[in-house]
Amino acid sequence: VDAMRITNRVEYPMKETWRETVLEYQRPGRTRDVSTIVSAPGKEPTVAQRIFTTENSYIYMGDKWMTMPASQDPVALIDEALRLNTSAKRLDSAHRGRQVFQELEGTEDLDGKEMQVWVQNDIKVFLEGEQVLGTQRTWVGADDGLVYKMVREAQSDKGHERATTLYEYGDVTIEIPEA
Repeated sequence: VDAMRITNRVEYPMKETWRETVLEYQRPGRTRDVSTIVSAPGKEPTVAQRIFTTENSYIYMGDKWMTMPASQDPVALIDEALRLNTSAKRLDSAHRGRQVFQELEGTEDLDGKEMQVWVQNDIKVFLEGEQVLGTQRTWVGADDGLVYKMVREAQSDKGHERATTLYEYGDVTIEIPEA
């Protein structure tokens, strides 16, 4: 995988709050993450944005970009994690794991691609101070074995949480900001 975008959105419908993080990766050495948080109903979102290269970190603060030398190489860490998680051996192992821990619910079209939809109904979720059981559905490309979408949901008398993670592969361009 040379480029990818992972969007993770966690919603709390009973509280009318949510948070979303978009992580983009472009080989050989750029990442960007944008986090948005709505902490109360009707409140304006708080947005934070960072870009990392192997040499510098760029952080958007207020209304301008700040440049700092990279104290570590987060791009190398992400690259290694992606290499491990998208290797043929890892995908095969994950597929066998899905067959053990999840049930194949069926097939479905997602953005023009055929997907296998796997479901697990006994996911343990920590929600409002208690552990509850939730459900997770995972959409896996029928042809390439890559994960494209995951939706985890749990509900109790105290709360409701829905987490959606989308995976997009290729076609990511990260521009270095002018400081």
